[in-house]
Amino acid sequence: MAIAFFDFDRTLIAANTANLWLKSLWRQGQLTPLQALGTLGWLVCYNLGFVPMESGLMRALSYLKGMSEEEFRAQVLLFYNAHVSSFYRKKALQAIEQHRLAGDKVVLLTSSIHHLSDLVVDQLKLDYGISTILDIDPEGKYTGKSVGPICFGRGKVNAATNYAAKFGVNLAECTFYSDSMSDLPMLEAVGHPVAVSPDPRLKRRAELNKWQIVDWDCV
Repeated sequence: MAIAFFDFDRTLIAANTANLWLKSLWRQGQLTPLQALGTLGWLVCYNLGFVPMESGLMRALSYLKGMSEEEFRAQVLLFYNAHVSSFYRKKALQAIEQHRLAGDKVVLLTSSIHHLSDLVVDQLKLDYGISTILDIDPEGKYTGKSVGPICFGRGKVNAATNYAAKFGVNLAECTFYSDSMSDLPMLEAVGHPVAVSPDPRLKRRAELNKWQIVDWDCV
């Protein structure tokens, strides 16, 4: 048995959930123009490689401090059903099925929060989901922190290693699908890295390392 790990944004789905979430908040009037501009600027800088994802994730978590977990989970469910569930790539679903037929476990590996990843795992009937877990106080409100490290960069590698070890599997036996250079540590850690419609930096690295490159943008 091996494990196939899948990134989420721009890998399983043809979109970035952070962008979709911001658009949703903007349409609902929950963002001021200044907040929208500041967040958009950060996303542009991140996509250009000028700022680390960790800083944006930590800032996003801090915004949730004091919010009811029950209330926010309901918001995420509405958001997922309205703006995310229709973006799954046909070729991503085909790849999942191929791994199932091969007897592999299929696992979501994403920096997204666990409320969102739970919905993905449920809809696609995946074996497991590894994501960023939000810390909740005894009153059911967010503390503004994560439980353990954020599932990003080396954090993904550590989380995937721990999961694989439960089944006696080494990452050298595993596959990881991702579109982004930010996932380089995990791509380097597995035996079968796959660059999915990769960004320019990842495409250059994949070509240099002779990794498999797939185009999931086309039908």
